[in-house]
Amino acid sequence: MVNNMNKKNYISINAEMLGRAYKVAKMDEPFKGAGGILIWSSGYGINIMGTDRSSLIFFHDENGYFGDDFHHKTLFFCSNKFRENEKFMQSLLKLDNQNKQVLIEDSTGKEDLVKSVFWATKKTDAMFAKNVFTFKLQESKKTEANKSAQFSTLMYYADHARGIKLDKVQNIFMQIPTNSSVPTVYDLNKIKLLDHIYLRQGKRSIKTSPVAVHFTENNALCGIRQNAFLIVAYYDIGEMTLKNVFKSSKGDNKNIFEIALSKRKYKQLFKDFKKFFPDIGFEEDKYVYTPK
Repeated sequence: MVNNMNKKNYISINAEMLGRAYKVAKMDEPFKGAGGILIWSSGYGINIMGTDRSSLIFFHDENGYFGDDFHHKTLFFCSNKFRENEKFMQSLLKLDNQNKQVLIEDSTGKEDLVKSVFWATKKTDAMFAKNVFTFKLQESKKTEANKSAQFSTLMYYADHARGIKLDKVQNIFMQIPTNSSVPTVYDLNKIKLLDHIYLRQGKRSIKTSPVAVHFTENNALCGIRQNAFLIVAYYDIGEMTLKNVFKSSKGDNKNIFEIALSKRKYKQLFKDFKKFFPDIGFEEDKYVYTPK
């Protein structure tokens, strides 16, 4: 770690965790600025969460550091703060950088820092109260001269205040895991985000990466691995059964199996499906096949 820094006045978090948290947060709609990254500590290590408001990824960095004298208990950055430094954020997922730490320093001037410690109380002051934070990628001695591996950004109190509150995060843990049998629709691109809870930590691996999958009480999809989880909200467009998925696009009230297979083959296939998919949603087999 950096020896010439006051070890009480900065935050340190794993580069890959920060990069993957951003991958989720950046999926929000830029003009709304709803998504972001929340960082806090529970007294041991450091926690980071990225969200686009319809999906959420969480990591716990056992080796992370949250300074005792750091002037803020939590930090919330809107995702657009990182979009402006896309090159830096993408570099965090490179194999050579995944095991490194990102140091976050409060670079606010002394006068402004005194004001920000107590946060402005008036609405007019709150709109303009701000801090400057510098993100630095921990470098080896050979590349320490690379000054491009850092950036600074403003965090306004108004943005921080509308960020996600910790009590809402804690409520999530109370909902995992539960069971649900209701057919539900999810965005395929959001499901692919499950890949990000697997930390590669600088290793090229093609091995199977198992993940425990559950559903929360409100039917959100949840993937869990060691020190990480992802929650993906469902789309409320009604129940979606196999009948909806297999419906013919020709509008002839048939399904793709009726079209692709002979009636006799279809009858057997229908019975097999009924054994494994009780919510198949099709009519009785006598409706699609009636022997002479």
